[in-house]
Amino acid sequence: MAQPERIALAFPLGMPHHELLIEGVLAYAREHGRQWSFLTAPESMTLSILDLRGWQGAGIIAKLNLPAEARFAASLDIPIVNVSGALRKSPVPRVTVDNRKIGRLAAEHLLDAGFRHLAFYGVRRTGYSHLREVGFRRRLDEAGMDCAVLRAATTFRTRGNRWFDQHQDLIRWIGKLEKPLGLFVVSDYRARLVIDACQQHGLNVPEDVALVSVDNERTICEHCEPKLTSIDRNARLVGYRSAEVLDGMIRGHQPQPREILIPPKALVARASSDTLAVDDPRLREAIAFIQNHLSESLKIEDILTHTGMSRRWLEYAFREYMGESPHQYIGRKRVLAAKELLQEEPDLKLHEVAAQTGFTRPKQLTLAFQRYEGMSPREFRHASEANDLPTE
Repeated sequence: MAQPERIALAFPLGMPHHELLIEGVLAYAREHGRQWSFLTAPESMTLSILDLRGWQGAGIIAKLNLPAEARFAASLDIPIVNVSGALRKSPVPRVTVDNRKIGRLAAEHLLDAGFRHLAFYGVRRTGYSHLREVGFRRRLDEAGMDCAVLRAATTFRTRGNRWFDQHQDLIRWIGKLEKPLGLFVVSDYRARLVIDACQQHGLNVPEDVALVSVDNERTICEHCEPKLTSIDRNARLVGYRSAEVLDGMIRGHQPQPREILIPPKALVARASSDTLAVDDPRLREAIAFIQNHLSESLKIEDILTHTGMSRRWLEYAFREYMGESPHQYIGRKRVLAAKELLQEEPDLKLHEVAAQTGFTRPKQLTLAFQRYEGMSPREFRHASEANDLPTE
């Protein structure tokens, strides 16, 4: 019987999204009949690639979070796949979530809620935080919105009680920002600190400060008060694809491209962002009417008739609060609904998707999709299918 190939998992265990990553690795090995034996840290649950000096194995799946780890990885003559986005550049092939798309998804959610005061809380000198901020701010730029930013020192490098000073900085920053505030936070762990900072100021979440974060760690998100809206980073698929790349490298194939970006799975909406930051009751009524009739053949005249508004006022109010025209808002919301259908119901015909999302015909859906997504619905569906994790 052939000896199993030894694979090291050089990253902390126990964190829920890391466990999902491991599930993806195991799913790949099982599906492809790979006899892999996994090395992990037995007690500490934390194994760095720096702990593998002298280790002889077939390959490594690692989180390279520090420059020293990256330098050491570059010196090894073992196939390595990096699953961390912490460093701007990776010395080895990398499979990680598309952090720009994460930032854009957070911005879309807060803009849809009508926020005009927006902010980002991230960490300094960290690749994934930088890219999430870039995606967030670019979408806000498109909507003509500004963004306040606070970046804390990452705990990869922080020692002692510097975290306490960071928290005091966060409390002061939160207090100075204009409200109501739509705040995108780099991770669930940081978002929990934001909730505490809001409580110290007597600010209500989400009415005063609405929060969106990243990782969808259920032990955090479901036990915060209020429960935390978070973006699922698609960790299981990251694990599956990283195992696929590593397997190819073990067999002598160099991955092309050397960096594979996995789209985030979804934004999981919870109470921390369940609000509409629109003061004018007429505009709130118009938005609610649109949301309730999005699947119908809705026209601007229908909104005017229902609300008694003038077209000029409606156009002004939407551009002022939502950063786009009513027509653009309706089109974008319909495309978002169509994307969900294309992903969740892959057997639906294109004309059925169009009919269920308020488009009069498939061509209208295709034109809107190309305008907002830069691709056709069929191309989006094929891309989604390519990124689906195979099931047993």
